[in-house]
This record gives sequence, C-alpha cells and structure tokens, in this order.
Amino acid sequence: GLSIFQKKAHSRYGIDDFNEDLRGVMRRVGVDGEKICFIFDEGNVLGSGFLEAMNALLASGEVPGLFDGDDYTSLMSACRE
Repeated sequence: GLSIFQKKAHSRYGIDDFNEDLRGVMRRVGVDGEKICFIFDEGNVLGSGFLEAMNALLASGEVPGLFDGDDYTSLMSACRE
C-alpha cells in the first residue's frame, strides 16, 4: 500500500521542523522502501525556505544540505544494508 504523510503547519512550525520531517520521510522511502505520498499544500508554506526545499526536491530529487556529516554517513550505511 501507500502511506500518506501530511504535516499541518502551525505558528511555531519552522524550516528546521520541516527539514526534520522531510529527513524522516526520505529515510522511510530510501532505507525502508516504503511508498509514501507526501502532501504539501500552499497552506503549509510559512516562508521562502519551504518553497526552496520543495522546488529543489522536485527538480533534482534532493534538498541540498538536508543530510550533512554524520546524518549523511548514517543514511548511506543504512541504504547499503
């Protein structure tokens, strides 16, 4: 089946929270092979950083700087297993 991921942004939800959610979804898809429908509508755009991240993801399949250092190393190790 297909899992649905939709986050409702609130006043304290920032780009760091969004990036953490996006990392989690990408781990589930890349490492666990889970099929996920990521729903992101204009009501969740609380700043330009949200749009920049989504545009990068849609254009190239990645968000620059989303996985850095130990996070990146850990992700690559998990993908190899």
